[in-house]
Amino acid sequence: MTKRKFLKFIFLTNIFILISSLLFFFYKILSNVAPEKFSIYTFDLSSLKHGVNEFENKKIAVIYQKNKFYILSTICTHLGCTVKWNERLNIFECPCHQSAFNIYGKVLRGPAKINLKQVKFIKKNNRLTVWLKNS
Repeated sequence: MTKRKFLKFIFLTNIFILISSLLFFFYKILSNVAPEKFSIYTFDLSSLKHGVNEFENKKIAVIYQKNKFYILSTICTHLGCTVKWNERLNIFECPCHQSAFNIYGKVLRGPAKINLKQVKFIKKNNRLTVWLKNS
């Protein structure tokens, strides 16, 4: 093999490796970008009681007070455990690390530092429709 052929072979091999690496890099970046998926839940207003309505399998709580509704995610902002409503103390409590949140989702006791997330909804024709982003 001549010197010229050897250098051409090394050059083309390096170009192939560079292009392959770039293609692999872009494939990994683009394959990790998944479209956001949502779960849609609908509740009949007559089925909701005044106060806190928990839906553990949906990871949300519907709060119905003074003819107003708001919905909280029941996923603790500390490490992602599911908080539960404590009727006796009137707080949401995390069973994992004892964080506490008031009925509006505001942090009362840590280690959580961020309030519970309020979930958007639409009230129409005596029904609540909730779009919850899957995590």
